[in-house]
Amino acid sequence: MLGSRVNARKDILLRQAVAADFDVTFAIKKASGGGYIRDVFGWDEQVQIAFHKRQFSPDNSDLILIDDDVIGWISVFDNDDCTKIDELYVLPDVQNRGIGTSVLLEAVAHARRRGLPVRVRVFKINERAIRLYERLGFRAQGEDGPFVHMVLGPCPGNDKQREMADNALDRTRASRVPDPPHPT
Repeated sequence: MLGSRVNARKDILLRQAVAADFDVTFAIKKASGGGYIRDVFGWDEQVQIAFHKRQFSPDNSDLILIDDDVIGWISVFDNDDCTKIDELYVLPDVQNRGIGTSVLLEAVAHARRRGLPVRVRVFKINERAIRLYERLGFRAQGEDGPFVHMVLGPCPGNDKQREMADNALDRTRASRVPDPPHPT
């Protein structure tokens, strides 16, 4: 979807997901988000696999790579009225290194080029993610059960939101990364 080198961090590469990435995206989701899912809904492996089968969209997902190692993934949907970050997971052993921030800035820059706001839904109990989004200029727009809905301008947005989006755009350059070879 975003399919580019993350220029804010030249060591991070985004690669368009393919259907064969189902298992790795599920494993990453389980490793980095499974605790929140367990705390909110309980964890039933078969239910979660079935849910992931319904939700995983390779066309809208990018794997996050460092040195050819898959360390996370993001799912971004372009709607008529916004860009929606549906999933963002970074493996726990590489968190707190600016990777999630850098990838989010790519999504913000993508939305900014479209002139639309970015929306995300976060578990209320995921305080670290909420602080990250707030630091980037997102603001809570409402709650729905266990989730907080957050939005970042730029249109119309306030000056801080526009500045955050403009700065994200300035730090990124879209340079398409080749898709991986398809298995034969």
